[in-house]
Amino acid sequence: RSEFILVEQAVDSRLPGDVRCEVERHGKCFQLEDDGPFNRGRCLNEPTAIGTSWNPTRRARRTMAARDLPRSDVALIDGFTDHLALERHLSPATVEAYRRDVSQLAAFLRRARRDLPGAGIDDLRRFLAQLTSLGYARASIARRVGAIHTFYRWAVSSGVVADDPAALLGRPKVISRLPVVLRVAEAAALVEAPDTGEDASEVESAVVLRDRAILELMYGSGLRVSEVAGVTVDGVDLDRGRVTVVGKGDKEREVPLGDPARQAVLAWLTVRSVLA
Repeated sequence: RSEFILVEQAVDSRLPGDVRCEVERHGKCFQLEDDGPFNRGRCLNEPTAIGTSWNPTRRARRTMAARDLPRSDVALIDGFTDHLALERHLSPATVEAYRRDVSQLAAFLRRARRDLPGAGIDDLRRFLAQLTSLGYARASIARRVGAIHTFYRWAVSSGVVADDPAALLGRPKVISRLPVVLRVAEAAALVEAPDTGEDASEVESAVVLRDRAILELMYGSGLRVSEVAGVTVDGVDLDRGRVTVVGKGDKEREVPLGDPARQAVLAWLTVRSVLA
């Protein structure tokens, strides 16, 4: 069997002396093999093809080795991520998360001398079982299951595989937690927090009006920070009380402006040239 362990300091007596010295100097991740005394160690925290590196300041934990992927799997993953970015218009961060999750599966399959097109339902279940044994949270495993489903649906539609091995793959139930929200008084205090002092300069007053407009837009129109940051002057229609924003997946939508938000935006637009 193989065991993967990240050793922060040379405190594990199971390691051979030369390996313990290496760990003490560099604090690295080693693959320990054999059932008896651990007489072999291989450093795993050097950069790999899927961009895995380890932080030696973390406490000891079990982890999975990362190895170079077969070219065929790399080409598949590249095609999949191109589909996500160019056809589904997902954000770069989301595309990278999909790439990372599918690459992790491909690395697991390679250790079993399999590849992505040749994986079966049992291989996928063993992958999830290993994630569980490594201490991954239910939400993290559920995200990887979602990535696997999406990947194999794309692979089937592209003709890469004939049947979807993930069709019967279950997803762990994730407990939904209610978000923590501000009370009305707290939200009002937040929006009114930007305030000009008696001796504020013209620039400082303009900054306060800008910040208040941002907060009013976020609170009154329910916008994300990224959406407010992307709002343009042309996208604001004060007469109709509407603002056009670009959200996730580069999807454009129009949202209403409440009276406080409209007044705050109008006040900001009158002094916007000060900060131009």
